[in-house]
Amino acid sequence: MISKRPWRVDRTVYAYQDRVRGAILGHLERTQFSDSFVREVYLVGSLVDGEFGVYCKPDKGRLASDVDLIIVGDDEFPIPNSWVEKSPHIFDLYALPNLDGVPRMTGRIHGVSAMVYLDSKKDELVVINDKVRGKGLEGLTREQVWPKVLDHMGAELVYSRV
Repeated sequence: MISKRPWRVDRTVYAYQDRVRGAILGHLERTQFSDSFVREVYLVGSLVDGEFGVYCKPDKGRLASDVDLIIVGDDEFPIPNSWVEKSPHIFDLYALPNLDGVPRMTGRIHGVSAMVYLDSKKDELVVINDKVRGKGLEGLTREQVWPKVLDHMGAELVYSRV
């Protein structure tokens, strides 16, 4: 398959993207989004682009697409202990279990990872995300920057506690 994004690993895309997406987001809403820390969740990556699937060959130890999220956290609550910080602002949440009604998604091969930001520090995304450096966002306020960053990343709001 020819990807919308040339840097993506070759993969076999699940034919039923809407059902996969619905099952994944339903599961995440029941298990993760209810945490007091979570204020907003944005979906980015292959699940937004309709290219979620299994890699043709392993890539960096991974066998399949990850669910990629941007999570904006509430400054009043701690980051959940079960989330594992891999680098500044980047967390592995866990591997998706087998989901009812979604054939072929077995063996916990799909991870869930998130870029995590506190609501008061959304503008840090511009500083640490290589994809948006040099995009003319320097000197803008947080309120001006955040929508531009999300648009650049193709982010889609999937949950808001506000």
